[in-house]
Amino acid sequence: MNTAVFEKAMEVFETPQEFWEEAKLMLTEPELSYIALAGRQVLSQDEMKKLITEHGLSDQPEEMIHSLYHRAIIEKQIPGFVDPVRGLFGNPVGEDFDFNQVQRTVDEESNRKASYRVTNFYTRLPYFAQFEPEQYAPIPKKKKQALNEWDLQNYQKDYEAVILSKMDGYEEKMHQNDWLNLEEAMAVLEKNQDFIYLIPCNCKRMVYDHDKLDEVCVRFYGGPNTEFDRGHGRRITLEEAKELVLKYRKSGLMQCGEGYSMCNCDSQCCFPIEVSRRMGARLTFPRSNWKTFYNPAQCIQCGKCTKVCNFDAFHFGWNNRIEFDEERCWGCTICSSACPSGAITLQKIHHKFKNSDEEGNITFPAPIH
Repeated sequence: MNTAVFEKAMEVFETPQEFWEEAKLMLTEPELSYIALAGRQVLSQDEMKKLITEHGLSDQPEEMIHSLYHRAIIEKQIPGFVDPVRGLFGNPVGEDFDFNQVQRTVDEESNRKASYRVTNFYTRLPYFAQFEPEQYAPIPKKKKQALNEWDLQNYQKDYEAVILSKMDGYEEKMHQNDWLNLEEAMAVLEKNQDFIYLIPCNCKRMVYDHDKLDEVCVRFYGGPNTEFDRGHGRRITLEEAKELVLKYRKSGLMQCGEGYSMCNCDSQCCFPIEVSRRMGARLTFPRSNWKTFYNPAQCIQCGKCTKVCNFDAFHFGWNNRIEFDEERCWGCTICSSACPSGAITLQKIHHKFKNSDEEGNITFPAPIH
């Protein structure tokens, strides 16, 4: 394709030059041309159809718009729409929030009013790995690692101030805020049972080289620019969701969540866990609400805790007997439900935040330091 058009598209799409070759795998020539022509403008659907038709990008402009949205190359802009997810980040487990009052999907009237804007490489990359794994697979391992490191650094830049504030003792609105024990995870599913869907984990698909289950992200909201609204994911029932969580826990995946989703994470692939590790935010992000206790006298040495523990907190020691290192524990709680003898127990932690009053009511936003 024309070099000037390609370079313009890379500029608009905010693509680092080191990943221009990978961008050619992620974007078709008509898509690159659309990005270069549309720029960062917010365009109505009629304006988009006109641009597509006049420049010969497709003889079916509506289908091209659908494909651009499906592939996360454009995003919806709906007049007067306020994303409820922004108000849900970081709600403490058990905090009363009637998510059933939120409209779970986009209605036809809103879709008709929607305008669109080009996204960027940072938005497109996870979708590419997540939903087009066959195209992502041929990228060499070292280049995948470079892409993931770039993405990880951008993720940390986006959330570093909030995580630092949490580390300083403030409560903040943040995704993947709390580890969930089994009872809490089931309660979250029950609360959102009317709308549950399942998608692949973007972190696991991006890391690629692992043996973890990867269709593990549970979502409860399908509004504008979500995976569901873009045409991805599959609806599941409450019973299916509960069975899956039990399966995930048994395989060593840890549950954390908020009002609109439940992630089933592992320490090898999860980008939020890696950022927390780099920042020294263990027990703070994700926040642990339970302290883990181990009673060696009650342990039958079956080793199930060592198989599910992501952080080697439970491990076989020098004498081939199970040991528990509290300093390695992240408080995820999956060890407790894996233990058949009751040797692992949990004690609830009652957090006190600098931005909460005597009754525990939290004032948002907290100061950012």
